[in-house]
Amino acid sequence: MKTTKLILILTSFIVSIFFTHKTTAQSFYFDITSGYALNMMPKTNTDVYFNSATTIAPLKVSGSFGKGWNYGGTAGYFMLPYLAFELGVNQFAGSTLSSSQFIQINNTQSLTLNESSNGRMLRFCPALKLSTYDGKIPPYNRNTPKDGGSWIDYYVKIGLIIGLSNSINSNQSITHADTTTALAYNTTTVYSGGSSTGFNLKLGVSFKQNDKIFLFVELSFIDQFYAPSQSLITSYSYGGADMLSSLPVSQRQTYYVPLPNSKTGGANEPSQAYAISYPFTSVGLNVGIEFKFNR
Repeated sequence: MKTTKLILILTSFIVSIFFTHKTTAQSFYFDITSGYALNMMPKTNTDVYFNSATTIAPLKVSGSFGKGWNYGGTAGYFMLPYLAFELGVNQFAGSTLSSSQFIQINNTQSLTLNESSNGRMLRFCPALKLSTYDGKIPPYNRNTPKDGGSWIDYYVKIGLIIGLSNSINSNQSITHADTTTALAYNTTTVYSGGSSTGFNLKLGVSFKQNDKIFLFVELSFIDQFYAPSQSLITSYSYGGADMLSSLPVSQRQTYYVPLPNSKTGGANEPSQAYAISYPFTSVGLNVGIEFKFNR
């Protein structure tokens, strides 16, 4: 609910700016961007303790889910010659994070966990932009801008990142091995729901092509965590045989809450567990094209 109110307030703010009287208007702009983000978290594996009956393990964290490709668009408005407010929508498609763990149970039995997971997020990105843009963007002749302008703009963006549609997909394989056989339980779990709010800092350089078109490159720092509200096992097999129907509802579906209810509803109702935040923190490089429209 708080996230929805924040989105409405920010949207109302930018709409009111767009309809400001023409005498105070500077310029509108729109950009299309794409980029790749690197992992900013240490690649340490959280220990999971097994026993011989283990078939499904909790989600392990192996670095940040913020690693991967993103693409989107932004609309903005310069309220002052150097200050703009913008709203962006960005689709993030995370790269796969893999981890493996081996545990020797006794002299004849062992367990091996192989896991691969990735995150996805549709992001709403309001921000303030401080730019060296002086309000005059004349075309340049022979690579020299007219009227004393510069052909390069430098800028800083400070803003929020609000996750609107978030998920983590996890594929696990737990192999039970003894002296004669090795059979694996394969599980796919989708973590979804919930909201995520973070902060974004961008440092960029914009190269003027003419009075309306700019090419830009920017360094982006994101500090963000995501706490799913539920998880659902969508596939479960053993030795290649489908066994999803053998799992009760309480084992297939879990709700994540601040304080789980100690009184469960039995096998036919989803279970409850403590909410966990997973990192989407990253540092990345974005490139794109921007179009400006002076009024």
